[in-house]
Amino acid sequence: MNLTVYEPGTDLPPGMVAAVHELFRASYHRYHYLAEVASTGRIKVIATAHDRVCGYASASRTGKLYRLANLLVDLGSRGAGLGRRLERVRYDCVRDRGMSCYVSCTCEDSTSQVLKLDLGMRPVAVKIGYRADVVRPGERGSAVVFTDDAIEVAEPQDDSIVRNDALRRTRYVSADPKPEVLAGLPADDFAEVLTGSGGLRRMAGMPGFRLAGHEYDAVDAQWHYCFQACNAAYEEGMRQQPTIAVMPEQLDVGL
Repeated sequence: MNLTVYEPGTDLPPGMVAAVHELFRASYHRYHYLAEVASTGRIKVIATAHDRVCGYASASRTGKLYRLANLLVDLGSRGAGLGRRLERVRYDCVRDRGMSCYVSCTCEDSTSQVLKLDLGMRPVAVKIGYRADVVRPGERGSAVVFTDDAIEVAEPQDDSIVRNDALRRTRYVSADPKPEVLAGLPADDFAEVLTGSGGLRRMAGMPGFRLAGHEYDAVDAQWHYCFQACNAAYEEGMRQQPTIAVMPEQLDVGL
């Protein structure tokens, strides 16, 4: 088994992108991030055996942090520690640059989460119903956010609301969340509100929202408090009974 690191600015060898795409298509109903494989702005770690791609992981710089993403091992190669090797090599590439990381882990099982815990990362948020139609059509999976960064919560400087139609997610960022905007958040999206200390005091205990933890906003490269709307997407995520290895401090989602 060979692991090769492709530094940012490096194109993958011919045929490699298609091989990595097939790796993800074989494991997911719908994987929304295939375009990231061809991006030359990422660190990529690719595992091969007998000229066949059997594992992949990547990382990209987002403001002051690196976002870890896309770790996957071929079904026939699992159980031999390859995922752990990919995770360690990728993490060391980032740490060698003097940078910290954050990552969103799946909750279908605890495998990915345990790998992050073994690296010394810690969970900082739980997002219920975050992943739509990824593993099976019509199902919403959940995610746990991990980081090794020293979190300092900042106040958002500008209000924004962004909806990602493909991922069915809506994010509202505001230091002073407006009731009329909160009331208008989509019921079928994973809907979250990023705010600062003032917003935390106003939203704590607000009906229809739960404190999800801390989230990093790549737009302003700052950490904020994250609230999630307890809407239809949340309820669907809860019905899937997400697996959470370690709950972030001061969070309780009633699992």
